[in-house]
Order: sequence, then structure tokens, then C-alpha cells
Amino acid sequence: TAVQADFKIDGLPFQIIKEVIETSKHARQEIIRLMNKEISKPRENKKSNQPILKNYPVSIVQRSKLIGIGGMNLKKIYSKTGVTVNPVDEF
Repeated sequence: TAVQADFKIDGLPFQIIKEVIETSKHARQEIIRLMNKEISKPRENKKSNQPILKNYPVSIVQRSKLIGIGGMNLKKIYSKTGVTVNPVDEF
């Protein structure tokens, strides 16, 4: 969670700023408390429409063949199957 304070009003009392931040802090804590009450543990059963993620290593030499000229092969894979291919560089 992040808070950005960008006050451009001249003469805004510090006490008002402090009260706003305190109020928002309590609101965030209440929201988190309610979320933790409802979702205390991960689902045991997966949804039927949940995306499936798999990693397949492809050697550097073979990557250009997989991608194709201008990404043509990746576009074909997506149009025929709906599968998206995302590169993950591991060093």
C-alpha cells in the first residue's frame, strides 16, 4: 500500500493532513480485517476456467524459430489455440 501526499493548497493545516492519514489508515486496516475474515485460506478446489501456466525451456538457438519473422509463429499459435507465449529470461 502506498500513499502519496501532494498538497498544493497554501496554508493547509498540518492537523487536517494528519487526521486524513489516520482516518485512511484505520479504513485500510478494517478492509484488510474483513478480507482476512472472509478468505482465511486458499481455495482447495481450482476453478474450471482458471488459466493454466506452464514453462517450457527453449534454447537460445531455437527461440527465433519459435517466434518466427515478426512474431508470425506466435501469432499463429495464439489465433489457433488462444494460448499466449511470454518470454521469461533466466540467467
